[in-house]
Amino acid sequence: MVDNMAAERALREAAEWLASLNTRHVDQDTLDAFFEWHRDPENAAAYASVEKIWEKSRHLGGDRDIALAVRDALARPLWSRRLMGLQGAVRQRPVLTGLVALLLVITVAGLSWLSMLGTLYSTATGEQRLIQLADGSSIRLDTQSRVRVKIGQHTRRIELLGGQALFSVAHDPARPFVVHVGDADITAVGTRFDVRGADTGAVSVALIQGRLALATRGSRDPTVDLEAGRGATFDAQGWGAPQSVDVDAITGWSSGRLQFQDAPLDQTVREMNRYTTHRVMLAGDVDGSQRVSGNFTTDDINGFVTAISTLYRLTAHSQSDGTILLSH
Repeated sequence: MVDNMAAERALREAAEWLASLNTRHVDQDTLDAFFEWHRDPENAAAYASVEKIWEKSRHLGGDRDIALAVRDALARPLWSRRLMGLQGAVRQRPVLTGLVALLLVITVAGLSWLSMLGTLYSTATGEQRLIQLADGSSIRLDTQSRVRVKIGQHTRRIELLGGQALFSVAHDPARPFVVHVGDADITAVGTRFDVRGADTGAVSVALIQGRLALATRGSRDPTVDLEAGRGATFDAQGWGAPQSVDVDAITGWSSGRLQFQDAPLDQTVREMNRYTTHRVMLAGDVDGSQRVSGNFTTDDINGFVTAISTLYRLTAHSQSDGTILLSH
């Protein structure tokens, strides 16, 4: 309870500071006081949240759901008292009243419309990121990946917008954990599974532990049940039949390694290129269908180039743009 009150106070103060700093003239004393307040990590986090919310709200003022959320918040007696107190506090600065009021409606009233938008997480080339969710679940994002997270009272909704992610889901039967990837729906209650996004042309799922229900969004087709140690692929025809998969190989990226078993050379190059800005290219005289088996670390592109060059007697040429060209 104390933590919630402190968090609410930090959000309220952050809203007031944002309003103060968005006036035409800000004196040095105000700036000094702000920087002193901002040194507290909790205050800094609250300010960043409110600033982010305000930027979004500037583009969403005409949204019907947002308008309803604000209307409902203003109708709550406790919020009304707070807002009246706020208006009294800023009576001497009428220009700020609307800004502070809107910010506090958004923050103190529960961030109703922001929860509808969800939170976006992403990774850059070569980056991996572990996201701890409020429900106890976690998401490990692979390189060049994006997810949007919406955790509500009755459902947990994740949209994989690109790339690959490893999900560890906290058991909560009352709130299904649903991952949406394009038209593919993947539902779990408590489990661990890996999903590769539609940027590859198809969605692939590998189940490590527990059970999954696979469905097509908006379709009445029966769901496909997936058991541990098996995977399935979704394409334009829907979900394919579940098959046994090498879970360790598929999830190896989460520990910084890629495993290939009799994979085409051009495919291994594409996979390694996801983790580096120094991309590898095969010259026209190199047969990309040649097979590769082996383990490679995602942060050692030079080791990969050396191994491939030795295996197929290729020569590596560094280009001016950083690209590494392999040729005979």
